Amino acid sequence: MKIKLNGDYIDTEKRTLKEFKEQGNVFIVNGFGEDEEYFLKENDHIIVLNKGDYFSNEELKNYIYARNGNDTYDKISGVKIGIAGLGGIGSNVAVCLARLGVNDMTIVDFDEVEPTNLNRQSYFLEDLGQKKCCALKRQLIKINPFLTVHAVNEKITEHNAISIFKNCDVVVEALDKEENKAMLVNVLLTESENIKVVACSGMAGHNSANDIKTKKITDRLYICGDFVSESKQFRGLMSPRVFVTAGHIANASLRLLLGEE
Repeated sequence: MKIKLNGDYIDTEKRTLKEFKEQGNVFIVNGFGEDEEYFLKENDHIIVLNKGDYFSNEELKNYIYARNGNDTYDKISGVKIGIAGLGGIGSNVAVCLARLGVNDMTIVDFDEVEPTNLNRQSYFLEDLGQKKCCALKRQLIKINPFLTVHAVNEKITEHNAISIFKNCDVVVEALDKEENKAMLVNVLLTESENIKVVACSGMAGHNSANDIKTKKITDRLYICGDFVSESKQFRGLMSPRVFVTAGHIANASLRLLLGEE
């Protein structure tokens, strides 16, 4: 029987995971955690490891991506994604994509981390006063040391948007002001031929998270949110709905990177 074990294809006469116990006590089969009684099948992709062991870089890379499934990682490892704005949406989407195994990410923001960001954005007290792009890059590399992060400390305008994101397959629009959001979407869709955009609209307050949706607008534009809940007095941006929306955007980006719609 041929299987893929810890990144390498092997021929084996073993029939259950129990027979690999000398190699470890954690078993991941085709992206799913299994126990030692699992019966092997032809072409299974199997990760076996011991908790607490020291790993080589190649082993660590295999283990980080194991729960995502080898097929998913193989398909998205060569793609490039851009994130415009690193606030509540952008920073949390970046974290999700780093954990998924995206290998190349361009993150763009000209702002600094300040205390009111901590209620919903993926930063820490130690990041206060730091440029968001730099603080987030450090965090992403801690999560996934195999990720290439291009941190751009620059304000996005109609004049530089294409040059910043020209190599990206998908760009996440996570800007604050409506005019800036509209500008970026318009520039990316009209001045490029292939870039796909996932934007956000409406996530403030604490209404039902079930109102958050992903809508396909065109073949190259998707929008996530409830489309009505703008941030204002007595209805601010809070972590639960921001996180749900960021999850929608990360999932929509993943599907586009996998060639799904």
